[in-house]
Amino acid sequence: MILLVGGIALLASFGQVLLKTGVSQIGAGEQTLLIRLSQALFNPYVFVGLSIYAVCALLWLYVISKLPLSIAYPILGLTFFFVPILGVFFFEETLSLKQGAGLMLLFLGILVFYS
Repeated sequence: MILLVGGIALLASFGQVLLKTGVSQIGAGEQTLLIRLSQALFNPYVFVGLSIYAVCALLWLYVISKLPLSIAYPILGLTFFFVPILGVFFFEETLSLKQGAGLMLLFLGILVFYS
């Protein structure tokens, strides 16, 4: 079950990549908020990213029906580990040494929690 929660965290992280890809395609124009939101909703990357979030939510409902929330929820912190790393690979973002150390501490904290 813990592996399923880890999978949800990883899947949600890829959902973030898709959302970022979609809204980056829209660009920073002078349109109103409503127009920008409608453009985002009809962007295929945003649509798939939101669909992934919906799947994650359904899987999460299953997980919390089987595990105590105090056990299941902390592993979702892996999204804070996965998303910056995916940002480096997909968007050529950079991480400083301190940021990398922070990510490692976060990951180690989750490992300690579950050991």
